[in-house]
Order: sequence, then structure tokens, then C-alpha cells
Amino acid sequence: MFETFLTRKLNIKYPIFQAPMAGGPTTPELVAAVSNAGGLGNLGAGYFTPGQLRDTIHKIRELTDRPFGVNLFVLEQPEEPEEETIEEMSDHLNFYRNELGIPQNPSVQKYSESFEEQVQVVLEECVPVFSYTFGIPSSDVIQSMKQRGIFVMGTATTVNEAIQLELSGADAIVAQGSEAGGHRGTFLKNASNSLIGTIALVPQIVDHVAVPVIASGGIMDGRGLVASRLWGQPPFKWVLLS
Repeated sequence: MFETFLTRKLNIKYPIFQAPMAGGPTTPELVAAVSNAGGLGNLGAGYFTPGQLRDTIHKIRELTDRPFGVNLFVLEQPEEPEEETIEEMSDHLNFYRNELGIPQNPSVQKYSESFEEQVQVVLEECVPVFSYTFGIPSSDVIQSMKQRGIFVMGTATTVNEAIQLELSGADAIVAQGSEAGGHRGTFLKNASNSLIGTIALVPQIVDHVAVPVIASGGIMDGRGLVASRLWGQPPFKWVLLS
């Protein structure tokens, strides 16, 4: 009952994907544990430097020989806040730093890493699965991934985004319902206008694309898993992101 197109394609046992939570929660140990248990572990690497990303991939491979994925933010033109804005926010946060007894006015590192350099690491390390959010990589990036046999997945919060992802060459689409994510993966509309619940979003996307669809958001137990599979029928074209 657990076999789907993606479980066969990715050589995993269960239709369960661990969400790639950026900022630290998806440690090498967590990613490897999920993959070793038969799901697909995913590393949220949006904030990693290229060096950190490579080292973490190596650590995951020390802990598992099973497939896993890396998720990046599509930030081809990173936004850099003005120095004045940084100083104003730091002054505001000093009140809380004082309350917590931590140093005030810490040094601020750059706002985001180079997407191109991160992608190069994924290509060189030939990670089995590459997923992305906040947009669509260039066709060169997607084709380079596919040439190395890397499975690519994009994040959609609306039907239109899913259609664009499929047209761009995505092998599968993560349907991110409003219940999912600390931040929205919206890229065609304002995030506040793209808050469609998972139970409504998944079947709509399934009806408009031919690639597998992965449900993301609000799925907490076995009942949610069973219900999620019904949203994608017929046939069962997708697996579960949990």
C-alpha cells in the first residue's frame, strides 16, 4: 500500500518526505535517520555557505547510504538590507539582548548566500534529490541537475506556480499548503494571497499537472497520510511530505 511512482523512482520504502527546514533543525543526524528508516531525509540548506553545505553532505553520507535531498532558496539576486536598516533593527533588539544577558550589537554577516555557488556544490556532490523554493532556477541549472541524474522538485503554493514549475522541467512538485512552512514558498503572488489549505491545494494541482505531486502541510499522523493519498487519486501520483 505504500508503493508509489516516487518510492520506486527514488528507491525509498515509504512515501514520506522529511521537510527540509532551514536554519538548523535538519541536522545530518535527522536527515540520515529518516533515510535509514525508509523515507527521504532532506537537508534545509538555504542559509549554508558552500563550504558548510559540502561538509554537511559529507557528514550525511557518513551516516547513511540511502537517498536524501538538499533544499535551497532560489535567490539569484540576494536582497541586501541597507546599513541604516540593520543598525535600527539592532538597536531595537538590544532591549531584548539586555533582558537576556547576551552581548549587544553583534556583528552582522551577509544576508544570504550565493545560490549559484550552493548549486555548484549540489552538482559536484551529485546529491540524489534537489529541491528548491521561492522561485524557479534557470533552465541551465535544471538541465545540469538532470544530466547528473539528480531528481529535481520545486515548491508551489498555487496551481499557477505548479504549472510553471512543470513547464520549467521539474520532476515533481511540492504542494505547500497554508499549514506548511515557517515562511511561504510563494513566487508568483503575494504570500498573503496564496494561503490555500493543503486539502484544497493538492487535488487542484494534481488535476493540472502530469508530474508527481507531494503534499506538504498539516499532515500529523496516519489518518492524515491516508487522507492525503485520496486527494491525489486517481491514480496515486504523489507521495507525502511530513
